[in-house]
Amino acid sequence: SIEAIFIPQQLLKYGCSTSQALSVYGVLTGMALPLILFPGAITNSICVLLLPMVSEADAVGNRNKIAKAIQSSIRYGFLLGICFTAFFFFCGGFLGKLILSFLCPLMYIASTLNSILNGLGKTLETFLYSMVSLLVRLGFVFFLIPVYGIYGYLWGLLVSQLVQTVLCMIGVRKIR
Repeated sequence: SIEAIFIPQQLLKYGCSTSQALSVYGVLTGMALPLILFPGAITNSICVLLLPMVSEADAVGNRNKIAKAIQSSIRYGFLLGICFTAFFFFCGGFLGKLILSFLCPLMYIASTLNSILNGLGKTLETFLYSMVSLLVRLGFVFFLIPVYGIYGYLWGLLVSQLVQTVLCMIGVRKIR
């Protein structure tokens, strides 16, 4: 909600007119992001399957099964992400080529690792990782959009997703 309110306002500070700011934000949130997020339906389905499996493995102390789930999640999330990165990079417009396509591997890996952490009862950690990621993104909204326009937000999306993915990888590494 904070982003929805402040991104157009920050674009005005950048020098966009009201209609330009709303148009750029509308294209990003109404067209580009839904396209990038669509393959997440696959990873979300995997996450739903991972949660009970990891919880069960944790309950019986089967660290081997958890380690395999972590490795598979990273491997297949990365593979899926690379496939869609290539697709969006070569088939997308300028913004897709520049930044948005590179969100895919990070988003897919982070979502599956979040599910594993939740399955292991690490809900506080996943909440904190998400909050740190959100604060990073909001920092870009408030400090970089007035300077770089919508590119400041796009870089914020990329950096915040990278932060969340790294935090999740650190979180699951502690478990292995």
